[in-house]
Amino acid sequence: NGNHWARANSIPLSTLAIDPANPLTLYGGYNSIAKSTDGGLTWASASTGLTPQFFVTQLLIDQSNPSTLYATGVGYFFLEGPSSNPATPLDQPPPTLRYFFKSTDAGTSWQEVSSLPLPQPPAALAMDPQNSARLFINISGVLYRTTNGGGSWQLVNNRAAYVGLVVDPKTASTLYGLDNGDPVRSTDAGQTWAKIGKGLPLPAGVRMAAAVLWVLS
Repeated sequence: NGNHWARANSIPLSTLAIDPANPLTLYGGYNSIAKSTDGGLTWASASTGLTPQFFVTQLLIDQSNPSTLYATGVGYFFLEGPSSNPATPLDQPPPTLRYFFKSTDAGTSWQEVSSLPLPQPPAALAMDPQNSARLFINISGVLYRTTNGGGSWQLVNNRAAYVGLVVDPKTASTLYGLDNGDPVRSTDAGQTWAKIGKGLPLPAGVRMAAAVLWVLS
C-alpha cells in the first residue's frame, strides 16, 4: 500500500498499463513498447508493427478485453537509408511520422489507427471505463469521439484544447481535463466545458487529472 517500495524494472519507462485480469502482466512505453509477465522483473519487446522508433506518451488497456491496447506518441519511419538511424544525411527524404497505434493481440503486433488524420501527436486520449470501445482524443485542440474502438470518429468540439482527459467511471457523459493546468469538467460528453478549480490555488498548475478516477470510484 505504498509503505515500502522495491525496484521492479530494468528498462526506462515513461508510461505503464496493467492487465486488469492479470496484474503480473504489464506494458511499458518509452522509445518502444515492452511487455512483462512477471510483475516487471523482466521485459520483452512488444513493438512489432510500430515504427522503428516510437516515443510513447500514453498507453491505454481495454478493461473488459485486456488483449486490446492503444498507444499514442511520436514514431519515425525512414523511407530510405538507415531506417533505424534518425541522423540521416541531408539529401535523404525526411522521415514520415506516426502517432497512434492499436493492438488486438496483447501487444504481439500493432496496427496504425489511420481512421483519423493526425497532423501532430494527440494531446490526450481517454477511454470510457463502462464502454471501452468509446474513446475521446484531442488533436490540435479538436476533440473527437469514437464508439467502435477507433473504426470511425465524430467531431465533438473544435475548441477543446484540454489534456489529461478522463471519463467519469459512473457517468459516461461527464469528462474531466486540464486547461493550462486548471481542472475543467464537461457534463455533455465534451461539447461544453467549465472550470472546477474552486479551492485550489491559482493557477492550479495540475499535471494530471487521473486522480479524479480514484475520487469518484
